[in-house]
Amino acid sequence: MIRILARAVLSLLANAVALVVAALLLSKVRCRSASVGSSSPSWCSP
Repeated sequence: MIRILARAVLSLLANAVALVVAALLLSKVRCRSASVGSSSPSWCSP
């Protein structure tokens, strides 16, 4: 029972990390595409 719970928790953590990484990558891509324009957004980190 403990092993099943541990696997579920680890899988949830892995999914959360993957979502965070994907969100960061998307924000960087959006920032680059926005920086090509006239002005870069304030939320864009250098």
